[in-house]
Amino acid sequence: EAHSVRTTGVAFSPDGDVVASSDTDGYVKFWSLASRVCLAELSEHTDVVTGISFSPKGEFFASAGYDEVIYVWETRAVLLHRCDPFRTFVKKSKIKRAARFPHDIEQIVSITFSQNGKHLASGDQQGVIVVREILSGDEVFRQKVHNGMVNAIAFSPAVKGLLATASDDSRIRITDCYSGSSPITLGVKTDKHAGPVMSIAFSHTGDILVSSACDRRIKLWDVHGRGLLRTYPSEDDRPVEKVAFCPNRYD
Repeated sequence: EAHSVRTTGVAFSPDGDVVASSDTDGYVKFWSLASRVCLAELSEHTDVVTGISFSPKGEFFASAGYDEVIYVWETRAVLLHRCDPFRTFVKKSKIKRAARFPHDIEQIVSITFSQNGKHLASGDQQGVIVVREILSGDEVFRQKVHNGMVNAIAFSPAVKGLLATASDDSRIRITDCYSGSSPITLGVKTDKHAGPVMSIAFSHTGDILVSSACDRRIKLWDVHGRGLLRTYPSEDDRPVEKVAFCPNRYD
């Protein structure tokens, strides 16, 4: 039942009963935390799965990968082994030049659901952010926000349509998907990260954002004031790849 290749991601269901995992062969597995057995397996992806996520209430599950496809499933149907996707979003690459590397196209790198579970945001290798409505399948926002791969993406839990993104271009940007205003960059000059930003997360109140990067630094940001609050160095010489807040307090 175990993955036979490298695991690329894990995600808990909101009720904590199920954990999903993905791998470099394009498989997604669902596990029971109580019995430790595999409940279901998805194999639609034809390349590395780069992002998996449950919707806030757990009714939907999404996966994205280097095959430029996002699948959205109804979680209950998957656990009942009815594994036809509820929605399939195909990324139409607009890259005109020849690919320098095997994966040098517009693969989806990161995904996240909105707080109300109605929208799904994705970031790709070329720095483009897309927001789609789940039920209708309509694309409601598309913009090139970064000049590099979008490694992490997160909706604010406090402000509707406010999206934070982090990229290989060393920038963290705040975008209002509804107003159409220009994205705002967090951190300039000495405040900014000195390397690709790997992970971001909002506090449960939405007023603080934490980020980590290949510069081995963790930074706390004032979302509303757009300023740097504090910088923490890593305890070793490796990049900090993931950061998160506890749900109910600043830990």
